Amino acid sequence: MDGVRRIRHYLVDFTKSLGSGVLGGPKRPWEGNERFLPNFDTAGQNMVSLGVRTPGWMKAKYPGLDEVGSFEGQTFDPAVWTTSQPIAPFENRLPDDTFWAAKQVMAFTDEDIRTIVHTGGYTPAGEDWITAALIERRNRIGRTFFTRVLPLDRFRLNGNALEFDDLGVVHGLSVPRQYTIDWHRFDNGKDSVLDKIGTGPTIPTGVTAIQAGGYAAARVYADEAAMNVTAFLRRSANGFEIVGLDRAWPGKVIAPPASPNRTNRRVFGDLTPRQQELFKTYNDTYNETRGSRYSIEEGFNRLTVSEQSTFFGITHALAHTTMTDAGGAALGSALDRIESIERIAGQYAGRGGDQQFRLYVNLKPETRNILEKSQQFFRDHENTVYHVGYPDSYRQVGKEPNLQMSLAEDGLKANIDVDYRSSRSPQGLFNGHLTSANSDIRVGENTNLHRGRWGGFIAFWQETFGRLNEEKAPRDLIDFDRPDANVTPLPPDRPLGANPERVEDAAQEFLTDWLVRRQYEQALDFLSPRAYACLVVSRDSRSVSLDANGARVSCSR
Repeated sequence: MDGVRRIRHYLVDFTKSLGSGVLGGPKRPWEGNERFLPNFDTAGQNMVSLGVRTPGWMKAKYPGLDEVGSFEGQTFDPAVWTTSQPIAPFENRLPDDTFWAAKQVMAFTDEDIRTIVHTGGYTPAGEDWITAALIERRNRIGRTFFTRVLPLDRFRLNGNALEFDDLGVVHGLSVPRQYTIDWHRFDNGKDSVLDKIGTGPTIPTGVTAIQAGGYAAARVYADEAAMNVTAFLRRSANGFEIVGLDRAWPGKVIAPPASPNRTNRRVFGDLTPRQQELFKTYNDTYNETRGSRYSIEEGFNRLTVSEQSTFFGITHALAHTTMTDAGGAALGSALDRIESIERIAGQYAGRGGDQQFRLYVNLKPETRNILEKSQQFFRDHENTVYHVGYPDSYRQVGKEPNLQMSLAEDGLKANIDVDYRSSRSPQGLFNGHLTSANSDIRVGENTNLHRGRWGGFIAFWQETFGRLNEEKAPRDLIDFDRPDANVTPLPPDRPLGANPERVEDAAQEFLTDWLVRRQYEQALDFLSPRAYACLVVSRDSRSVSLDANGARVSCSR
């Protein structure tokens, strides 16, 4: 297969694509329309409007066919479709990314779609419905994303003229347009478009005079110059060939990540010999896979600040966590169980909190047995939603902050993070436990909490960046688009323990404390103790399953 060009496709389960669920029932309608944890905007709008203001997907109509489930095309909105959980490539997509994807989708004709659906063995009614829904979704994807860039493709040279296809016109989504083509010299070494040397589809004389190995750029636009496609041509002994395309749109900004201004050069020197030894395992693998030759210190200095602080903070907590068995016999430190570092996950825009600010490590044999014996760790609930691939959770005993070691099934790999916020429900829904701020030692009071549990810690980044804030608060619950809209004033801020007589006043106070004032402890005060029957009740987060009698006893204390 050497030298054969190919594309590798990563496929997902069938139930992730259409409307049928894995257990024989329909997929839940919110999938593809809301996140696993819905945002405050949608939830707040529904609650405040008492269900009057609802998104379109809630009003979707389905055919009532088992093989179709919750799948249709009339409420599908490609611009707002979302994954159940944040995925970095999807969150970071740009207009040219969505154009490429829409181009692949639009390549399927109506007949292609019907032929593919027919292979599914549906009933005639089901086949007709799914075919129509897919065609409608395909068209909506094209109409949405072909407008984000100039949808030009299939650039080619026909003799001495530049030609291309407008995919919007090809697929009947737009009317033909008049295009302008400006020709420029291009400096490939500096990646710079130079002076203009001609206009029109025919290659101008200024371009034909370019010597072999030289480059030219043809910039194509229609009504708006900022919405354009630039074709790059290289002169060879046999003439010109098109070697690249670049799409631009209004407001496009492409900037390389800026190197942080680190004024403290003592960071690597502050690592203990054991921390340096562990980082060497990461650095050696990095050099081997990339063919580089960075020293350990050079490799550490090349990390981002978030990667440095993540490595520094987690290994510091591990080193200062001494384990003993039930009889008090020493089992070593938690850091002693780490064989090597595979990956340092710092801050990744667009990823969930369970994918940031953690270490991916290889463990020494018998680590699982030692954690089971240790008085300092307990076996928590199995990771079924978060920490995918690392189902076995061992959490440090005691009040937060505490270490969480999530082990793979073989017990030889783990991802490790520090929880600075309580994971207990319902606190975990309010306090940011599910966000990246939960494990980012740089945010808010996390640094002081870390020092309070594990002793002295050097917050090297604060000299340059200071203390980092939480993520921005969500937008207002309802966006009033009328300038004369009457905004309801906030209710009085009742003290903790207040007991409003009317249910509507209590509900308003709860929602205001939760969503507006962000006074989570006061909001929690409005929840009935009965809500805690199925929750973790111990202060050290230890998982306890309660039966009905146990719940009543616990909640009555």
